[in-house]
Parts: sequence; structure tokens; C-alpha cells
Amino acid sequence: MLGFRILYMLPISCSGYTQHHVCHCCREPNGEWNATKMKYSFESIINASAAGKTIVIHAFPGPAGTNSYGDMFPEIGDIKTGNTFHAAQWAGPQRVPTTGAGCRQASQERLVESLAPFLIVATERVFFGYGWFYNMEDGYIPCKEGIECGMPSTWFPEYSRPLGPPAGPAAQAEDGMVWTREYLHASVFVDLRNRSLSAITWK
Repeated sequence: MLGFRILYMLPISCSGYTQHHVCHCCREPNGEWNATKMKYSFESIINASAAGKTIVIHAFPGPAGTNSYGDMFPEIGDIKTGNTFHAAQWAGPQRVPTTGAGCRQASQERLVESLAPFLIVATERVFFGYGWFYNMEDGYIPCKEGIECGMPSTWFPEYSRPLGPPAGPAAQAEDGMVWTREYLHASVFVDLRNRSLSAITWK
């Protein structure tokens, strides 16, 4: 994974870009996270940020990053007119949605799986991006009517909620598999062994 190759460079570089932070090579073929690699990702980002480096995290909705079904980044929408966006194919038994509406719903439903891990490692030097691919229409901004894109027509509600400052750094269980962090207005929970248990409880 590109993100891990760059994370290896973080101790000697001025900044880092971690791609597929909670998917691709941080996940198993069945779509679950690889807990060991996720733990290393968390620790690398935390340490690099503490050393004064800037990190940009790009996360995809769901267990993205497989070409097992042919096209790793299928186009969604009207290919004839070019009114399309790219989605990242999912690993595991569930396929990525094949319609724009399906992808927009999935991006909302799977957001916390990416946002909660980000909030575990977030500092003023760690930035978050969430989209199906890299273009603006792939999920980074709300869709205008008649335009196919990977994000719903309004901002994700989580983006507008007050978070407040963290009470401190993240805490982890002795084996490093469960991570929690408290913010003024939210409690964050991540179990690296089960991505679906990721939770943000708003206060």
C-alpha cells in the first residue's frame, strides 16, 4: 500500500500522505481490517505528528481496494455523457454499489468506519479526506442536482457536529487492539479486530 510505504519514510521526511488508511493493505481479503497493520498505522501517524510532521489521510468508504471483480475503480453514472464518478471496489462478500444513489448511501453508512480511526490519531497536523477516488466528484463535496458524485447532496451530519478539543491522547488496551479517545463533545471507540464496531458517541 502506498500509505505504508510513505509511513516508513515519515521519520526522515517533512510530511506524509497515508493512502487507504483504513482499507486496502490495512485490510484482509474478507474486508476486515488487518489489526496488526492498523495498529502500526495508528502508531506511525501518532509518532510522526508528535515529531512535528504533517500527515494527510485519504480514506475510502468501506473495505476498498481489490481488483478481484475485474475493475478496481468502476465508473458510476452515465458513461455516455461523462456524468460519472469513480468508486473503489470492495473486498469481501459484499460488492460496492453499482448506482450513484447506492454509493452515496454507502458513503454515509460507512463514514464512521473511517472517521472514528481518524479521530483516534487526529492532531492539528493530521488531516482527513474521505472519498471513493481522487477527483472532487468522487465524494469530497455535496452533489448538485443532476450531477453524479459520490457524496450525498448535503454535508455528512458528522462534519457539522461540534467536536471540541481532545481530553488527551488516545488510550489503547494492553494488546493494542482497542483504542478510545475522549473529546469535549464526543467519545470515540475503535476495535481493530472488527471495523463495524467503530463508534462515535456524541455528547
